[in-house]
Amino acid sequence: MSHSAALPSVMHEAIPHNTGVPVCVARSGLALQILFFGVLTVCIFAAPSEAAQDPPPSFDAGQAIYHERCLSCHGERGQGATEHYDAPLHGDLSTNELARVIQETMPEGAPGSLSLEDASRVAFYVHHEFYSPMAQLRNAPPKVELTHLTTTQFRQSVLDLMSPFTGRPSEWKPERGLTRHIHQGDWGKDRKEIEKKVDGRLAWDWGEGKPVPEIDHEKWQIRWSGSLFAPTTGVYEFYLDATVRANLFVNDDAVPLIDASVVSFEKSLNTATIFLIGGHSYNFALDISRHKEPKARVAVEWKQPGGIRETIADRNLSPTWSPAALVCATPFPPDDSSVGYERGSNVSREWYEANIAAAIDIGNQLTANLKRWMPRDANDPNNTDAVKSWCHRWVSRAIRRPLSDDDKRHFVDSHFERDPSIPRAVKKVCLLTLTSPEFQYPAIEGTRDEIAAATLALTLWDSIPDEWMLQSAAKGESHTEPAILTMADRMIGDRRFQEKLRSFLHEFLGTTIGK
Repeated sequence: MSHSAALPSVMHEAIPHNTGVPVCVARSGLALQILFFGVLTVCIFAAPSEAAQDPPPSFDAGQAIYHERCLSCHGERGQGATEHYDAPLHGDLSTNELARVIQETMPEGAPGSLSLEDASRVAFYVHHEFYSPMAQLRNAPPKVELTHLTTTQFRQSVLDLMSPFTGRPSEWKPERGLTRHIHQGDWGKDRKEIEKKVDGRLAWDWGEGKPVPEIDHEKWQIRWSGSLFAPTTGVYEFYLDATVRANLFVNDDAVPLIDASVVSFEKSLNTATIFLIGGHSYNFALDISRHKEPKARVAVEWKQPGGIRETIADRNLSPTWSPAALVCATPFPPDDSSVGYERGSNVSREWYEANIAAAIDIGNQLTANLKRWMPRDANDPNNTDAVKSWCHRWVSRAIRRPLSDDDKRHFVDSHFERDPSIPRAVKKVCLLTLTSPEFQYPAIEGTRDEIAAATLALTLWDSIPDEWMLQSAAKGESHTEPAILTMADRMIGDRRFQEKLRSFLHEFLGTTIGK
C-alpha cells in the first residue's frame, strides 16, 4: 500500500509536531487510512461525556416556571401529553433560539405572556434537562453490548496464533510466478540440476520432447515452488491434469493435496478441494517426474469460491516462501450485519456448538503432526516440560496478555497432570483456550496497555496483537497517543491491514463473494 500521497493540511495540523509520530504517518494519503485513524482516536481516547458546568441561579427559576406554565402540555421530562402536545421536546436549537420560540409561542393560550428573561430561564432548564442531544444521551445512555469475535476475526486470530512458531510469510517480490527447478537423472547420485528460473506458467505439453534442450537423459524432474495467494475465503478446487508422475502441494510441504504418482493415461485429471482464508499466501509446490512415459503433459488450474475453473494467474503466484498455516474451516452461523457491518452479537446454541467444533478441529490439526508446529525440543514425546512451555506461550498469545502462575495451571498444567497423553492434553488446552471468554471477547479485561493493543489489532487486522505489540503492552508503553499512532503506522504496512481495507470495500460495494 502506497504511503506517498500527502494528507490534507487539516490532518497535518491535527498531528502535533512533538508527539514522536513517524513521518510516514503524516504522509499516509489514503482516505480509508484517515478513516481508520479517526476511528482509532475516537474509540481509544474519547468517551461520551458532557462538560460539567454549574447551572446559573436562573436554573431553579426556569424549573419553577416550567412546572407552573408548561408541565400540563409537555410532561415532567418533556415527553409530551396526549391531550395537549404529544410530541417530545427534543431538538437541536441553541438556548437563545429556543428562548425566542418559547417567548413567541408559549404557554398555550397566552403566547408572548412570558418575558424574554423568563423564557430564557425556561429555555436553559429545558435545554439542559431533556431537549438537547447531549441531554437525550445522558437520560438514555447507549447500552454496553459485548460482542465476541466474528467468524473472520476468529479464523484470522487462530491463523496468527502460529506465527511466532512457524514464521510470517516472506514479503512478495516484484516478480510473479514460481521458482522452477529442472533436474535430470535418477533421484539418487546421478541427479543433476539443469535449470533454475522463475516461471508462472503451469500448463505444458512437451509430447515426446524435453522441457529444455540441455537434458540428455531419459529421466527428468521439474519442481515449481513458492507461494499461492488466496483472494477470498472459502473452498478452492484444484485440477491437476498430468500424464507423468505428479504431486500438488497446497499449505503442506509434506502431504500432497493431489497425489498423482500413479500415472493413468485414461484418467489423467485429478481434483481436490481445500478451505483457504482470503488475504493470505500459502505454501505451494508442484512436482512432476518423467521416467519412461511416452508423452509428457501437465496442467494445474483452480476454481475459486463462487468462481469458474481457470488458469492460476501470475498475480496469485510468488517465488517467495510461506509457512504452514493453521486454517479453521469449521462453518459458523452468519454474524449479525444489521448495523451495516458484521459483529459478533449473536450468541446462540449454533454459535456455541460451532465454537466448540472449531476448537476441537484446531486441536486435531495441531496433534496430527506436532513436529510440524512445535520446536524441536518439544517433539520428544517424553519432554512434557517443553510441550507445556510451548502451550504457555500459545495461550498467552491467544488471551493477549502474560500468564500468571494460576493461568498456567488453569489453561495448561492441570491437563498434563490429569492425562499422560501429550496429544490429548494439547487438545484440552486448545478447547479451553479457544472457547474462553478472554479469547472470544477481546479488550474487555486487562491493563490499559493490553486493551489498547488488543483494540488496535482487532480494528486494523481483525486479529490478535503480534509479539512486538504484546511486549510493548507488558512494558506499559502502549496506551499513550504517540505509542498508539506509532503502532498503527507500523500496522498499516502489513498485508493484514490491506486485506481489511479490501474486505471493507467489497462489503461497502456489495461485491464480496467469499466468506
